[in-house]
Amino acid sequence: MSSEPCDDLPTGLAELAALVADLDQPEGRRSQALARLVPTIESNACQVATRFRRHLQEDLVGESVTVIWMRIGQYSRAAGRFEDWCRTVLYHYAVDLWRKAKSGPVRPAVGGDEPSAALELAAAVEDHSDEVIERCRELRAVLDRLAWSPPRGVNYFAVLLLHLRLVMARHLTHAPLNEDPAWRGELPDLVESLLPWSAEEAESRFKHDWPPLRQIWEGACKLLRERTLTIEVSRPCDVVERWLPASSQLTPELWNQWVHRAKDRAKHRLQDEAAWSRCFSRLLPDRCEEARHR
Repeated sequence: MSSEPCDDLPTGLAELAALVADLDQPEGRRSQALARLVPTIESNACQVATRFRRHLQEDLVGESVTVIWMRIGQYSRAAGRFEDWCRTVLYHYAVDLWRKAKSGPVRPAVGGDEPSAALELAAAVEDHSDEVIERCRELRAVLDRLAWSPPRGVNYFAVLLLHLRLVMARHLTHAPLNEDPAWRGELPDLVESLLPWSAEEAESRFKHDWPPLRQIWEGACKLLRERTLTIEVSRPCDVVERWLPASSQLTPELWNQWVHRAKDRAKHRLQDEAAWSRCFSRLLPDRCEEARHR
């Protein structure tokens, strides 16, 4: 294997990952491309590791580069950003580590290095965690296809992004673990891992002179962590009010109108009933179903 440095390697993460995944490339070139991805892989491993207790964190970060190298053949630029794909792969691997530890003969004592409640729910609730995570990956890919430029008025794509996160949080708190204060404290992190936003999305605004989505989500997180509060999809009204221009307001009725318009626009743009059913049906039910569940 040649150790000569390659001067013609791409600079983008997605392009480097695609090169590493290309088995027709020389082994040395693939290895050097992987070496340039190592800082990104380890950085994402550290982010994922924060969802886990200490004994799993060390294993995850230490093995992260090997895990990505073994699975890099599954990556394609059509799957989205390399960083998002990397975090998802590492999260799956960490869940596998936790499952193996959980099924072992020795269980850690309460208060020791047992997995967090958030991880336990993500990994085992109703034995559908793999399916849920895969659906969330597909949802993120579909949102990348749906994204539309904000108009002069309301940015309905930003409305859609926040509403989806709030609905996810509401679904997750149906679990018995909702009564665990530690679980509620970790809920926002779990929702973020299931539906990550790009930096551009986080800085988008409902209206041009309103606060960025990142700021609204940070305010919503404080409410999500409160075990005594019921999560309502109208929570943005409670959060955003103090940052609005004096002449503006956001009522629950107006927020519901925005959500329905965002949903209608997204469905019209997607033009794929099967994908809509897989990704959005439970999170954005039709109005007749919404009425039936009220």
